[in-house]
Amino acid sequence: MSKTQPNSSKSRLVSYTGRDIDDALEPFEQALVANLPSKEQIILRARQRKLRKKLGTSALVLVASSSFLLWLNPAYQTEQWSTALAENQTIDLSDGSQIQLNTQSKVVVKMRLHSREIQLQQGEATFHVGHLPDRWRIFERPFTVQAGQLSIRDIGTVFNVRRYSEQHAVVTVLQGKVRVSTLAEPKHFVDLEHNQSIENHATQLGQLKTVNAQAQTAWHKGQLKFDNMTLADVMQEFQRYSTFKVVFSQKKIEQLKISGSFETAQYQQFIQLLPDFAPVQVQQLPSGTWQITSRENK
Repeated sequence: MSKTQPNSSKSRLVSYTGRDIDDALEPFEQALVANLPSKEQIILRARQRKLRKKLGTSALVLVASSSFLLWLNPAYQTEQWSTALAENQTIDLSDGSQIQLNTQSKVVVKMRLHSREIQLQQGEATFHVGHLPDRWRIFERPFTVQAGQLSIRDIGTVFNVRRYSEQHAVVTVLQGKVRVSTLAEPKHFVDLEHNQSIENHATQLGQLKTVNAQAQTAWHKGQLKFDNMTLADVMQEFQRYSTFKVVFSQKKIEQLKISGSFETAQYQQFIQLLPDFAPVQVQQLPSGTWQITSRENK
């Protein structure tokens, strides 16, 4: 490379070699290299950018998944229990609640992400609902029981539900409070407290009644307590715990009112003692069926 530099009187030609140029540029090259990242640093930064992108995508997916799960409310635990004829069972749930199952009963328990749901598919059960301490109560999941068309939401602690059919069930409160409605009309509800009871017939709620809740749940102690109950209904209660047949000679005998207390398995003793406190006579036929007739016919 040649360069012409001016002089006062004449010009002269100066020549530079490649070495001269390299020497001249070397300080600038060193300063530039000092400020550039190394190969290892370039690879590391590329990996960090890739990781940040993955983390951002994962966080977005996590938020979306969490929102979807909250909306979906999936069941993370499903269990079911049932009892046979004359069998009772006490069930301890994972949330601290307890269920007492009466004879020939069946429940399905679903622990969901933000609710506790029980289906009483058959029979009768008493529910002792577990609650969080007061300071954590705002985080508590609702506890609901469905018995056919009847829906019960716990507000207190202990209540009993008996399912007669898909269209008919009764709930009685032993302690605390519950909110009762039908599945068809959830906004039409009734709050029940201690010793109060209500039943449904299909989608209609009946009248609120004051009852003896302890008497209605005497089965906890293996007893049946009758308070002015018809003889036909008394026999049906005994038939929940024992297999036997009974026939009435007249319709009016079925409507006789009975009060008293018996062990759930003592149906034979009850029938044999029946003539002592009711105007009837009893006879066991060769088939094993119990026949109850009016004393007036004899």
